[in-house]
Amino acid sequence: MSLWLIGAGAMAQDYARVLHGLDLSFEVIGRGADSASEFEKATGKQVRTGGLADALSSGKAPEKAIVAVGVEQLAPTTAELIRAGVKRIMVEKPAGLDLAEIESLNRIAEENGASVLLAYNRRFYGSVQQARQCIAEDGGVLSAQFEFTEWSHVIAPLKKGGGVKERWLLGNSTHVIDLAFHLIGRPVDWKCWHAGSIDWHPAAARFAGAGVTDQDVMFSYLADWQAPGRWGVELLT
Repeated sequence: MSLWLIGAGAMAQDYARVLHGLDLSFEVIGRGADSASEFEKATGKQVRTGGLADALSSGKAPEKAIVAVGVEQLAPTTAELIRAGVKRIMVEKPAGLDLAEIESLNRIAEENGASVLLAYNRRFYGSVQQARQCIAEDGGVLSAQFEFTEWSHVIAPLKKGGGVKERWLLGNSTHVIDLAFHLIGRPVDWKCWHAGSIDWHPAAARFAGAGVTDQDVMFSYLADWQAPGRWGVELLT
């Protein structure tokens, strides 16, 4: 099996550590010399610089790939891999900057017979596996509530690509939202509200909602990015 890890940033370093732990061979494809140097110092793994297009033009495409580049580059990088013939890809959440990018990428994957998985890793936490067992033993979830508050004072100084912080709910908060609906089903009747704004996220700063899922689970959620809070999912059986 040939496997490429696309990207050499902090997230890619985490993937490299996991791949080393699984004793899997892989090649790292990066762009700039600075990030490559930091990656090599942190992981001991050499990076092939020059970018994905250069790597694809100089050899055969891999059988599998992990895409761990910046959010603004997730969709175009994954599409480039698919068009090069890669059939099995794992891409960092949320796979695109907005719904249009994600839907376009989905069409490209379907047209080319590629399997693209999004890396929503909280589904695989040990605590979540234990929760599934408890849910099964208790006969299912009756109701749930979850919170996806983001720490504004931590996010504000972060340097990200254009449009990334402005779409932080999609790019980061969906970790929690995905986990909640993964455990309780998809919402079929849903009311939601939003208010407020932050310099780096002008669309909204406070979120609330409630509804019922296709598993007849009642749910509610709250997130206030202008006040203290954390993330969490509470399930009642």
